[in-house]
Amino acid sequence: EQMILAISGDFERQSLLTKIGDRFTSAVDTTVSAAPVTWPPPAPSSGSKPGLYHYEMDIPQSKVMLGHRLPELLDWSDSDRFALAVLGELLGGPGAISRIAGRLRTAEGLVYRATAELLPGDLWPGVFEIFFETRGSSVEQATRLAVEEVRRLQRESVHPMELEVVKASLLAHLRLQFDTAEEIVGYLAEDELLGRPHAYWQSYLEGVAAVTAADVSAAARSYLRPEAFSTLVVGRWREIAPGAGPGTAGLEALLGHSRIPLPPRDPLTLTVEDPR
Repeated sequence: EQMILAISGDFERQSLLTKIGDRFTSAVDTTVSAAPVTWPPPAPSSGSKPGLYHYEMDIPQSKVMLGHRLPELLDWSDSDRFALAVLGELLGGPGAISRIAGRLRTAEGLVYRATAELLPGDLWPGVFEIFFETRGSSVEQATRLAVEEVRRLQRESVHPMELEVVKASLLAHLRLQFDTAEEIVGYLAEDELLGRPHAYWQSYLEGVAAVTAADVSAAARSYLRPEAFSTLVVGRWREIAPGAGPGTAGLEALLGHSRIPLPPRDPLTLTVEDPR
């Protein structure tokens, strides 16, 4: 009674519905009352506070993630969803343009991989995250440049050509999401689960196409909050802490937070390991 089925393939509709009805009728125990289900589920806790969190690990490339929760859950009809999609793709999407990868990898040669995600959320407020890997001595510089790119989008208007390339990339990807019957019925089932109108996808196509440079700047100022970043760094702190050497402030000074060391945890249970 709480299940959504998504079915695609070569079948005769009425025959399949009859078979499904028979299977489910025989599977349901009518003498047992189903436990009430809270839907949508309650939002997760607020999580970590802004700060610099470090997990010591002996690895050649430090891994860095910085970001924050978004302030609110947007309605499916809110045009800010489309501006945030463009903003996320512009900052660090997999398409032809990625400000974060372009600056950190192509221009500066600091990282092998750099991405950014800006997810408005489905059932509760989403997240903004930047992720990259770099040598320990470059963590401070790469972090500074990543934050600079975020602030640049808040101050400067996006070039019209850059905006058009990003929007074209998003719309091309959307079409690929619906190029098989299995994908189509899967998204329709997900609409039912999330309470998302089926018409959202047409609205998304039209909404992304209509996003302007002013919309992107407004979204960057409203939703991106570098001062509220939680930063997680995994790697050798002895290499990370001093930055690139003389003349650099170091990661703690850059972020305005003292390091909070995280204890080792069992990878399966996430319980804190016994220091003995």
